Amino acid sequence: MKLRYMIATASVLSAIGIGTATDVATAQSPGKPAVRVKMSDPVTAIRALLDSSAAAWNRGDVRGHLATNADSITFMTSRGPVVGNDRVIEMMTQSYFKDGKPLQTLRFDHVTVRPLGKGYALTVGQFILSGGGREEQSGWFSTIWEHRREGWRVIHDHSS
Repeated sequence: MKLRYMIATASVLSAIGIGTATDVATAQSPGKPAVRVKMSDPVTAIRALLDSSAAAWNRGDVRGHLATNADSITFMTSRGPVVGNDRVIEMMTQSYFKDGKPLQTLRFDHVTVRPLGKGYALTVGQFILSGGGREEQSGWFSTIWEHRREGWRVIHDHSS
């Protein structure tokens, strides 16, 4: 009876897009261990990836910070869209880093993750840059995530 229940539960979860206990979300930057979280809950997985992203920023790893971005990401700025993760990395490095270190510490607050059917999610929250002898900067962001073979990836970011 227990095995039937487990098979039925796994079938239902798979059918509604929740995933199975063996599914994982990963983010990795060169030379750093991968962040792996179970995909059974996209909300928990994406929140963990955001925490990993902020931690990478704060240790000066801009590539690790942006490791969850799809290569083809569209990043909206006040001057228009920036397309491609390599261009986003270049933009972030020039604007927010000096000598391989972040000018300020990053944290995310007021984060809400809303699954959008199977394999997609919308995340809304606030970013806060503080410290470094500079005035605090903050703004709001919305990101659209897609679950791919390699894990959750941001396909669109609109930060203001």
